[in-house]
Amino acid sequence: VCDLRHRVMLKIAVATLTACVVAETPEDRISAAFNDPDFLWGSATAAYQVEGAWNEGGRQPSIWDDFCHQAEKPCTGDSGDVADDFYHRYASDIDMLVDLGFNSLRLSISWPRIFPKAEDGVHKPNPVGIAFYKAVLAKLAQKNVVPMVTIYHWDLPNDLDWLDTNIVSHYLQYAEFLFQTFPEIKHWATFNEPLSFCPAGYQGGYWPPSIVSDYKHLDCGHHVLQAHAGAVKLYREKFQKIQKGKIGIVIDYKWAYPWNASSSE
Repeated sequence: VCDLRHRVMLKIAVATLTACVVAETPEDRISAAFNDPDFLWGSATAAYQVEGAWNEGGRQPSIWDDFCHQAEKPCTGDSGDVADDFYHRYASDIDMLVDLGFNSLRLSISWPRIFPKAEDGVHKPNPVGIAFYKAVLAKLAQKNVVPMVTIYHWDLPNDLDWLDTNIVSHYLQYAEFLFQTFPEIKHWATFNEPLSFCPAGYQGGYWPPSIVSDYKHLDCGHHVLQAHAGAVKLYREKFQKIQKGKIGIVIDYKWAYPWNASSSE
């Protein structure tokens, strides 16, 4: 009798478990994620793509400004001169973000806006640029929106070049300045999609700085990896313990399909 009872109870348990598994849908898992207070749901931007104000507040032109301002109009007449005008409209934009139910925002800091080349040829902090990003971060904090900040999203100051070995030290100086200036940022990304801007800028030449080459995109990638590694090491050794933040990189990948899906090879 006991053995029979155990078998019946086991069957009931298995049936119940199976019903629960079958009943769970992708929508159920999404709903469960949204009930997690640590779940971040947001939108993503890049400084050149949204800020506008390309020549305001002490901002140095970037390689994308020079590229899109060429007479032959490689950007098909478009540019980031105004874009979404986030520089002037960030407060209302963040309000709209919250209205949509988001609790995080991925944004990038414009290297030429916040650390431009001064008259003496040396890159230095720009107080106007610092004040702008401090205001953006304050607004996000007021609305309980978590910032996820990219250090470099393609808008290189127009006096620098990823083919120059000195670019690594320039980048690390810029990155350390950001770590020191914005301790309120807890989520850092060193780069956005090197596999996009290195081949497009230094192999195909259809993005700035418009170099066509069989190998220079590899030099670009080499320097980017050196800069990434240096910035991560710097943050972990000097800032992470105090600031309690995280740092990583945004990698783009290309989806691949098998040449012959039927072949075992």
